[in-house]
Amino acid sequence: MNQHKQLSFKYRIFGSSLLVALLPLLLCSILMLSIFTDTLERQSHETGEQQIQKLTDRFALILQGEEEALQRLCEDEFVQRSLLDHTTDELVKDVYLALYQATNGMSSGAAFALYDAGGQLKFTTQEGTPQAQLPVNWGLLYKAAQQSGAAYLAEPEQDAASQGLPSLRAVRSVHAANGSRIGYVVCSLTAQQLRQSFAGLLPEGGPLFLFTPQGRLMYASRSGVEEEAQQLREALMAGTLPTQPDQNYFLRTEPVSGCLLILRQPAALSAGAVGLMRSISFASAAISLILCVAISFLLSRSLSRPIERLSHAMHQVRRGDLNAHVDVERQDEIGQLTEDFNEMTTRLKAQVEERVQHQRDLNDAQIRQMQAQLNPHFLYNTLDTMKWLAKIHKLPEVAQLAGGLGSILRSSIASEQFITLRQELVLVEHYIDIQKIRFAGKFQYVIDVPEHLRDIIVPKMILQPLVENSILHGLETSESGYIYIYAQCDEKVLNLSVTDDGCGMSTEMVERLNSPEPKMLQGHLGLYNVMRIVQLYYGQDYGLHATSQAGIGTTVTLRLPAGKEECNAESCNCGR
Repeated sequence: MNQHKQLSFKYRIFGSSLLVALLPLLLCSILMLSIFTDTLERQSHETGEQQIQKLTDRFALILQGEEEALQRLCEDEFVQRSLLDHTTDELVKDVYLALYQATNGMSSGAAFALYDAGGQLKFTTQEGTPQAQLPVNWGLLYKAAQQSGAAYLAEPEQDAASQGLPSLRAVRSVHAANGSRIGYVVCSLTAQQLRQSFAGLLPEGGPLFLFTPQGRLMYASRSGVEEEAQQLREALMAGTLPTQPDQNYFLRTEPVSGCLLILRQPAALSAGAVGLMRSISFASAAISLILCVAISFLLSRSLSRPIERLSHAMHQVRRGDLNAHVDVERQDEIGQLTEDFNEMTTRLKAQVEERVQHQRDLNDAQIRQMQAQLNPHFLYNTLDTMKWLAKIHKLPEVAQLAGGLGSILRSSIASEQFITLRQELVLVEHYIDIQKIRFAGKFQYVIDVPEHLRDIIVPKMILQPLVENSILHGLETSESGYIYIYAQCDEKVLNLSVTDDGCGMSTEMVERLNSPEPKMLQGHLGLYNVMRIVQLYYGQDYGLHATSQAGIGTTVTLRLPAGKEECNAESCNCGR
């Protein structure tokens, strides 16, 4: 940022023109590319999620049909009778009829088999050579004996058509009327039967994989994907899915059997397509850059030359040479600016001395006027106090009032405009003594000003209006008040504060006192004059600051520069 500020106006215009023209194009290209790719990826992801959900629902529907068929066979009278070894030709026909009806009632065409309680094959609809004996102490039949519903287990098939893929077998125990187990009904679902069941639902994008809960591949919708299936199996064993730049994998778990369905779909945009789009965007930006460089150079050159001449003339004026002049060579806004500059320097040369002298005279007049307003204002209140005391007390305290008033009047009419803080505090104490006679017993006061600060030079009669405001306004409704006058010096700044525990000051009054340009305060002429005197002498960095809380009190702080005639105190913190 600092280096940019040090660049000339010409190069700033040149660079800004490039940025204004190039950045929107570049940002829009990047934004559009990002939005486009994100939208396609989101749509592709949603489509993949919908497809894998449909396939999972179809598989769950197949398993639901198997369970219903197993339930019907377990409850079939002929099946139960055949397992009790009461076999007749007529019974055999009825059993096979029940088995084939169960098979035909399922869309998958799964095969059914009956095994007796010892695991011996009794009946089957499966083609080929099914297992004639199944163990009852482990494996499929053992798992079925441990639960009331259907049990699922993937076991290898014996026929060549299975291509080494296991089939998913569902088994259910058959119980006699007395509750004893008399056999098992087994339903076998092979990869070939799954292929027929998923026909019409498989997407064109990628293959579908069906893994058993043990991580063995049971079905793949395409051939030649054995290596990919092995990678998927290893990833599943690690609890993750493989990641490929141009492919997305979607996983679902069938809750009944625990089988895993994985669908692979190509990404919406390949890496090559994204790279091509980026290349087009950057090529457009490069062409725009060349055009912008030429136009920006001409524009910056046209604007910078007259401004450089104006800048050189302004430097002459800043060094005090009011005779600086720039020739007008154009009629546009810059030419008008040049004419205005020449006219400004001409007028400035004629008015600068007059304005300086006028301001000096005005400041002196305002300061004398405001200080003159302080004296009659206080004199009126004091004379009023003396009048009432003379009537009420038969003049016993007039001497003290007159003495204090005389000291204050002598100081107010003296020619010097600045006195030490020590002298100002003496005047404040005279004023407080007079007010204590007027408001007997109504308030107490403490002056806490360190000795090393009392030689600081301050404007005359600058602290008395603050004390007057606390007595006449802050403690107006108090029967017994307290006024605390204190000072502190920090970083060449003297802070004189007057605090009272009276009724507080209104929010509007506090805001007006704290305003950088205070207006006349109704009923607070003394405070307004103090603010104006300080700002005229020292500038806007100095003046009054008030804080107040209703019913708790008010603090008015006067901020002045800490200047001294001499400073010998080692503990002084004023910075001189």
